[in-house]
Amino acid sequence: MDGTALLQCGAAFALNLALAWMVGVLSARWWLRRCARAAGDGGGGAGAGAGALWAASAAALLCGSLRWAAPLCLAGTAAALWAAAASMAGVPLSESGAALSMMLSQTAFGHAGLAGLAAMLALSALAWLLPRWRGLDFAALMLLLAYAASRVANSHAAEQGLLSMGIAIEYAHLMLVAQWVGSVAVAGWVVLPLAGPQRALARYLRPLSDTAAAALAGIAASGIYNAWHALGTVDNAFGNPYGTALLVKLVLVALAVALGGYNKLVGFPAAQCGKGLGRAVAVLRIESVVLAGALLAAAVLVAQQPPMAG
Repeated sequence: MDGTALLQCGAAFALNLALAWMVGVLSARWWLRRCARAAGDGGGGAGAGAGALWAASAAALLCGSLRWAAPLCLAGTAAALWAAAASMAGVPLSESGAALSMMLSQTAFGHAGLAGLAAMLALSALAWLLPRWRGLDFAALMLLLAYAASRVANSHAAEQGLLSMGIAIEYAHLMLVAQWVGSVAVAGWVVLPLAGPQRALARYLRPLSDTAAAALAGIAASGIYNAWHALGTVDNAFGNPYGTALLVKLVLVALAVALGGYNKLVGFPAAQCGKGLGRAVAVLRIESVVLAGALLAAAVLVAQQPPMAG
């Protein structure tokens, strides 16, 4: 890979990782609010107080993480646009200033990119300036949905048309992947290590497990559709960079599914009974690292031309 392709891959990886984290943060904060309400409805006592304290402290920590995730996504988006301009113009990154200016001002690709930058800039400002605003989560969700639309508008699926079935499926795929990766990472690295009481913990683990399973089903369906349109035939999965990156991604996803299946069937039920929470957290962390590897493989796909691209 040359410098432009490396920047494309690195930028795509950074922005997708940040997007997934932010989606996971919003989901986790919603589930934690339910845990806090359940603790309040439980009639008081030390357990209820501890559950509410766990939910509040974890939610505050997650809100603070938006302060680095949103700027990271913003920087990744800017770098991706820079690399795209250099690639389209066929010039080195150091000589792509004029091409970048023209792309941003005169092309639909550039306009979509600017919309994404605006959404992330607004979210970064909210995270830093209004962290205690009651409407922060809803505003963040709307901005993330708008940002995802800008990303999909600049994806390979856009070649089918902005109002095509391919765009809708790519949008769903992007958000479902973000939901799965983000919820796993947030739970494993922030929420569960703080370990609230068993009742509150169960109220968090159930939606985490169910949401991940539902997201996986949607990812499988949309992924099959995307792969069919990108490859055309099974033979195109072999002997080319795009197919190789896709196969690596699929292997990593399969490993993550196995880890998630273990937690759903063994790890989480044991943790809800007061046994083996540390093991469930360790599996979640391993799963999050594997999923980050899958995101990296997906970032490599961004810099490659699908075999069926016309």
